[in-house]
Amino acid sequence: MDSLPPQIFFSFLAGILILIVGLFVFLKNKRDAVHWLFFFFAGSISMWINGFGLALLTENVLFGKFIMFAGAGMTCGLYLFSLIFPYKKQITLREWISILPIAVIAFAVFYPDIILEGIRVHGNGYLEPVNGVLFPIYAITLASYAYLAIKNLTKTYKHSEGIEKLQMKYFFVGGGVLVFGAFVFDVLLPSFGITSLNLVGPITSLIFVFFTAYAILRHQLLDIRIVIQRGIVYTMLLTFIVGIYLLLISVLSYEVHITTDLASILAAGITAVTGIFSTPTIDRYLRRLTDKFLFKDSDNIDLDIIIDNSTEKLKEIFRTAHADILSTEKLHENSGVVNYEYECKIPIEYEGETRGYIFLGKKLSGDAYTQEDYSLLQTFSEQAAVAIKKAQLLREVENYSLELEEKVKVRTAEIERLQSDQEQMMIDISHQLQDPLTLAKIEVEAIKKMMPKEKEVADALERSVDEISEFTYRLMRLAKLHHAAHEFEKENMSLSELLEETMEYFKVLAGEKGISVIHYIEPGLMIRGHKKNLEELVTNLLSNAIKYNVRDTADKKIYVGLLERDGKLHLTVEDTGVGIEPEEIPRIFDRFHKIRQDPKFNIKSTGLGLSIVKGVVDLHKGNIEVHSTVGKGTAFCIFFPKNG
Repeated sequence: MDSLPPQIFFSFLAGILILIVGLFVFLKNKRDAVHWLFFFFAGSISMWINGFGLALLTENVLFGKFIMFAGAGMTCGLYLFSLIFPYKKQITLREWISILPIAVIAFAVFYPDIILEGIRVHGNGYLEPVNGVLFPIYAITLASYAYLAIKNLTKTYKHSEGIEKLQMKYFFVGGGVLVFGAFVFDVLLPSFGITSLNLVGPITSLIFVFFTAYAILRHQLLDIRIVIQRGIVYTMLLTFIVGIYLLLISVLSYEVHITTDLASILAAGITAVTGIFSTPTIDRYLRRLTDKFLFKDSDNIDLDIIIDNSTEKLKEIFRTAHADILSTEKLHENSGVVNYEYECKIPIEYEGETRGYIFLGKKLSGDAYTQEDYSLLQTFSEQAAVAIKKAQLLREVENYSLELEEKVKVRTAEIERLQSDQEQMMIDISHQLQDPLTLAKIEVEAIKKMMPKEKEVADALERSVDEISEFTYRLMRLAKLHHAAHEFEKENMSLSELLEETMEYFKVLAGEKGISVIHYIEPGLMIRGHKKNLEELVTNLLSNAIKYNVRDTADKKIYVGLLERDGKLHLTVEDTGVGIEPEEIPRIFDRFHKIRQDPKFNIKSTGLGLSIVKGVVDLHKGNIEVHSTVGKGTAFCIFFPKNG
């Protein structure tokens, strides 16, 4: 072989560049999982591309297996990468175990003939594999993991915001370029018999790797979007020119049967002419296209960035060493003095008001500014006026927002302090009431012994004392839940055992009222929680289920369920009681809210039980749902994360 074919040379070059980018990202932060997984992913892509080139050069089946091994590595790397990007989560042991199938199929590639028997290289540079009997399993495995990776990344994109969402956009744009390149050069062109460019598709993965690397390393991309836009446009233009050149060489050499040297000269000439006439139009189109993506939130560009980028562009366009854009405020403050001899001064006007001036120094060529130059500067000043005005307005809004945010913080702190004082006062009052109530209880007992004839009055008085005592206790518990939630120490405990223990008492209590209790509690369900608070939650729910299960029916039931689904503990308490009106359900957890009921039932309530339930659920980072039908019953469904 006299010389290396162009597409193989470019494939080797792309593979080396991809490996360098992956290594660069890895060295930036060796301990970060996102960085070293990206290095693994990029390294697999590099192996994959170089495998194609080596297989075409040597026609050795070993490099065909090398391609398939690298393909499995790429898919595995993409899958693991999709689990943690861009939030830098840790990969769990379960997720590591989940990649065993693709790891096994990757190493099985090197077992003789079961996945790949051989390769054929056609004269036009087309690589054709001879698949083994287990190749379908290989293909299905890779497709499955690729599907899971895309699913994970799409889900992450939908739920991400701010910088993370922007990082995901860059990842998807790079992936889109790769898919487009693979489709054109490995599917579309081969369908027309043009197979000599099938390496160009894998080479486009270079763009994908660059985009992903940039998304990982840059966290404030909006400040340099103009530079990014140029990089994207120039990369696409270069790909377009190189693609035309390679395509022309292929057509002239293999279809028209012209010698290689003459084909290279003709291809270069035609490419040059095509580039001269087509690239300006393509450049404008790509800029408009990327504007929609990069500058969708253009109001976020800072005024100083606009001015800096604009002055640099003016220097480049007019070939001058000096250029300045100064606002009228700076000129009046003498902080924007032009310290060079300028030859051109153009006002920046917005709605009849001068906002600043454009100053340009002498041209490097020594030529004078022409009328065309002034016309261009006038157009530029009109656009600059709008941009500067928008940036100034944005700055005013940001300053106002900062002031408002500070006021909100102060007001929030004041409200939290008042709420804390109120809750502390409730705790103090409840404590202070406990001693008099205890003494009153003792006195009532003494009256019952000393004055047996007054037993009915004493019993009524005792019930009142008990009701007040229960009310103050619940008031104190509710206040403590909100006042010192951070002070509760949690422990790993069995919620199943807690429910089983509680059920024994409430079965007896319900049985006395003619209510049957059915329960299904999965054993061994653990939660990180506060035992006393969870006991109180269960007690309040079961007490309410018995208290409101007073309908005149022979089939009164309470169902209690505890099971694990989707990594959460589901606790359900359902009764066949009086039910709750739909409009009342949103308010039942409010403090002191009492559920409306038929007077004939005469159900007494403090209006605090369900508030305590909600407080305990919040303390354990769970959520609660209520489903109720008047005259049929109510179900409380609580969902706890296992880690509390």
